[in-house]
Amino acid sequence: MFEHVKKIIGPYKKPKAAYHPYDHRAPEVAKYLKDKIELYMPEISVEHIGSTAIPGCPGKGVIDMMALYPD
Repeated sequence: MFEHVKKIIGPYKKPKAAYHPYDHRAPEVAKYLKDKIELYMPEISVEHIGSTAIPGCPGKGVIDMMALYPD
């Protein structure tokens, strides 16, 4: 189904618990991922969630995304 799509997201690796300062690049990375996912799956909507979605909020440093899709 998606053989023609370049793989940009790898398997999830559960990181050890850690505290990282806010990274100002997170929203840009999340937007890039959102745009790519929605390009190939226009029926869904992707949202950037979690600590990296909140400017200035430290956290685990993982960009969390939520996919909203029809029934």
